[in-house]
Amino acid sequence: MQALDPGYGINGSATMGRPVHLLSRDRPAKGTQYPIFACADGEVRICLLAPRQWQGMFRWMGEPQAFAGPEFAKISTRQQSEELQAALDAFFAPRTRALLAAEGQAHGVPITGLLSFEEFAASDQVAARGALTEVALANGRRVVLPNGVMTVDGERMGPADAVTDAAAPLAGQETLDRPFEGLKILDLGVIVVGAEAGRMFADGGADVVKVESTAFPDGTRQSYLPYPLSASFAAGHRNKRSLGLDLRQKEGRALFLDLLGEADVLLSNFKPGTLDSLGLGADVLREANPRLVMADSSAFGPTGPWAKRLGYGPLVRAATGLSAMWRYPADPESYSDAVTVYPDHVAGRISALAATALLIRRLRTGRGGSASISQAEVIMAHFATSLLADEGNSTASAVVPVAGDDEWCVVTAEGGEQDIAAKVLQPTEGAVFDTISKYREGKNR
Repeated sequence: MQALDPGYGINGSATMGRPVHLLSRDRPAKGTQYPIFACADGEVRICLLAPRQWQGMFRWMGEPQAFAGPEFAKISTRQQSEELQAALDAFFAPRTRALLAAEGQAHGVPITGLLSFEEFAASDQVAARGALTEVALANGRRVVLPNGVMTVDGERMGPADAVTDAAAPLAGQETLDRPFEGLKILDLGVIVVGAEAGRMFADGGADVVKVESTAFPDGTRQSYLPYPLSASFAAGHRNKRSLGLDLRQKEGRALFLDLLGEADVLLSNFKPGTLDSLGLGADVLREANPRLVMADSSAFGPTGPWAKRLGYGPLVRAATGLSAMWRYPADPESYSDAVTVYPDHVAGRISALAATALLIRRLRTGRGGSASISQAEVIMAHFATSLLADEGNSTASAVVPVAGDDEWCVVTAEGGEQDIAAKVLQPTEGAVFDTISKYREGKNR
């Protein structure tokens, strides 16, 4: 049921607050909201969303007078300015991906190089995080696999090292109408990941308070409507209460810590180090509430050389090789992830799972804890078959048309692409199509 929920929950900023049913079913255009530019050794993607990010880009470019007007603070103006797009193209062209990522970070500009999955898997970030591990199969062979998608209390939860608490089983628990009744959640989450994680608890009966400020409102509040409440925001934060609080002010932090003392869970998905810069580091939070459970999510994880990089979903997809995969073979510029919200919905649910696991541990042990989720590693976990393919184990998928207007079916089989053609498509093509059509007629897809 939760897997189906994104259609009724929160969408990304690329929809500009429009409900899903108002969006075109056509293949999404490459677009300019998350544009891709050629550079000296490949391509880079930028995500200039907030006005402060544009100011960083403006300073990085040397403050060209042609773009000094206040109108360029608006996303729509930047998207529609062919002159600006040409200037950005010329600015990025002579620089390498690594140099652009480093300089962009220094200027507060969300930018990343487009990498292949193999490049990301071989990166310093993956090595520093220990995001890959060698696992023994039942037949004695050893293969490289993603090393889990989270750390708990700093320890990685991977396939080779399961960690459990040796404690008495839970007993005497009340029967509740909803599983999270009585829990108090402080939700500092933003955009899609934050909305999803908090709503998992709110839908389950917890008292969830979303905290934000007018200085930094949630990005999904942007809308084509004249007020900052999009349909996506309203649906994505259902069942929550709202609190406006400026954590940069002494009084705001004091009130937040008072609330934290009564909370069970704190959820966040800021760039690593943000809470520390606000005077709300892990030690301060634990002192305010030793039983507190914390779950945070970030683009590349809280450790490693990429930890402080600004990261939105489009940048994480680009850096992990997913954007490069979502292209048509005959059209290398056909990037098709301009309005995709991935891995945000998945990472939000994993954050909720991590917090739930720590709450269960707290029932047994009485202690709180913290979990961290790397969105890039969520994607890597979904690429496990790509890693196994290098070891001689693989599955392949083919997309085939079926009856109806722009309707398709994905067929997956063990082996490579030639195997799928031999086993599934060529000798039984008519049977496959007939079977799919019968399923469609019976509304059993």
